[in-house]
Amino acid sequence: MVTVTATAATGYTFTGWSGACSGTGACVVTMNADKTITATFSAIVMYNLTVAVSPAGAGTTNPAAGVYTYTAGTAVTVTATPAAGYVFSGWSGACTGTGPCVVTMSANKSVTANFVLGRTYIYLPWIAKNKVN
Repeated sequence: MVTVTATAATGYTFTGWSGACSGTGACVVTMNADKTITATFSAIVMYNLTVAVSPAGAGTTNPAAGVYTYTAGTAVTVTATPAAGYVFSGWSGACTGTGPCVVTMSANKSVTANFVLGRTYIYLPWIAKNKVN
């Protein structure tokens, strides 16, 4: 009986056996005849997600603005928080709307959190009291 194991090199993942073995665990072969086994590996695919804020300084994102690398198929959630005096107006790029942005990494992608100046209302009692209709 011979036990064969597979170890993937950096940047690859072991995907399974073929021939005298199957599955992804250790391969145990009973040598009662000539046997052939093949270990199959696949490259790990990585993609970049670029996160930006517009205009600069108007808010923050989580993860912070920058470029991040993720394995293909990874779902990345990006959230936005406005700075004082700003409101979040929505996403552009790989996301739309104003809720949390969830990007599934199937290619290089980018998202931008867009902010606008908020309105500030100041109550001035003497104006309200003397308001003319």
